Amino acid sequence: MRYQLRHAGGTHTSIGSARPGPGPAQGGPRAADAVGVGPTDDEAALLPLDRSQLDALREHVEALLGTGGCDQTHRATDSWAARHGIALDRLHEGLEEYGGFCDCEVVMNVDPAVVFAPGRQAAAGPSVR
Repeated sequence: MRYQLRHAGGTHTSIGSARPGPGPAQGGPRAADAVGVGPTDDEAALLPLDRSQLDALREHVEALLGTGGCDQTHRATDSWAARHGIALDRLHEGLEEYGGFCDCEVVMNVDPAVVFAPGRQAAAGPSVR
């Protein structure tokens, strides 16, 4: 699946899955599973946030985007994560599995109803590695 997004300043970005086939967010295999390595307890959840944290992150990012637009980074996401002790590597990986490759895509693509659909994942809580 490919998306084309318009960022602040009129630039356009086309994004798609970095690996062939559906990713974990679409019911496909995780990269670790493809090489025969199963997830550890700490890696069991795709996104290291619970629903209230994801809602708070999206509200924070949306508010900052409203004042300055998207610079095609996770700048607003990272500022929220730093204040909440969330490990950036795991957060970025999880957001990207749901199409959140920059701040505006976190707001547009990372839908809590999809992330926390019944049977999708068990929330592991925040990662502070």
